[in-house]
Amino acid sequence: NGGSGIVIVRYPIAAGVAVENLAASNITQTAADFYASMNASGAVYSVSVYWGANNGTTNAGSWANTNWIGAFTNVPTTNLVFDVASGLNPGTAYYYAFRGSNAVTNVWAQPSAVFYTFGPPIVDNDGGATSGIAMATLRGTLVFTGGAPTTVHTYWGDGDGGTNKQSWGNVYTN
Repeated sequence: NGGSGIVIVRYPIAAGVAVENLAASNITQTAADFYASMNASGAVYSVSVYWGANNGTTNAGSWANTNWIGAFTNVPTTNLVFDVASGLNPGTAYYYAFRGSNAVTNVWAQPSAVFYTFGPPIVDNDGGATSGIAMATLRGTLVFTGGAPTTVHTYWGDGDGGTNKQSWGNVYTN
């Protein structure tokens, strides 16, 4: 007995699928490990990590680098890791976001995670000094310690001593 008919195939969209960026670790001057967690019960996802010195948010084409992590089927909860063994620039901010994708949807971990590779300290002079009669207010912010304990020295004088600390008339150490 033959027959004909319509076969309906339903692909469930998993409710509650989530990817969350976690903090980077094992950070050095040129390397780091990126972490995320994923819950994709009842779904199939191909997972990649997008990363670079600029935050591409949820636009895959805006990221400088993309690396495939793997395919995951019906995973209740798992941790994801990507190791950048070398090639990062010292003292640089890097962003990353993991993305799970399949034929139906893309799920981005947002907001993007950010970390700084170790490097030299970064100071912002906040516009320099404001002077008055017989006084001046010096401004500065330690933006990045370089990943190590940091001492701030404030130099000032009658002339610009540039980067030669002996050329300045005064110093304050904090």
